[in-house]
Amino acid sequence: MSIVGATSLSATARGDIPANIDMITYTNTPSTDIQFAYEVKGGVERAVLYERADNTVTTSSYTVTGTVGMVYVNYTGGTATITLPSASTYPRREVTVKNIHASNTVNISGAAAGETSSLTAKQAITYRSNGTGWYVIGKG
Repeated sequence: MSIVGATSLSATARGDIPANIDMITYTNTPSTDIQFAYEVKGGVERAVLYERADNTVTTSSYTVTGTVGMVYVNYTGGTATITLPSASTYPRREVTVKNIHASNTVNISGAAAGETSSLTAKQAITYRSNGTGWYVIGKG
């Protein structure tokens, strides 16, 4: 399939993107280097906005910044608190928090009411902002 105004990325530029997802960079959009993942699953084709997020490793409590999408927490002092940014500032954004410590707990501040806001040892949780709150979309 050909998409007007788009070029596929080379294998080197693709980085850790799975082979079954074709990355396309639109060069004639208002902002250059906007990337979409052209995804084909079960015969259904769709283009989704792809934003590669930065990650960080913290050994203390941490407030998620504008570009971080993955937070690894290795806090040895008891319970760490990870604070999510304002959901209204980052609609459609996802943030994953992974507790990599063997026994300590991580609390998440800023999750929507009723959502999971605590991780035990080795657990991970992914939140997605709908523009008004951060909601759990995956936990393991």
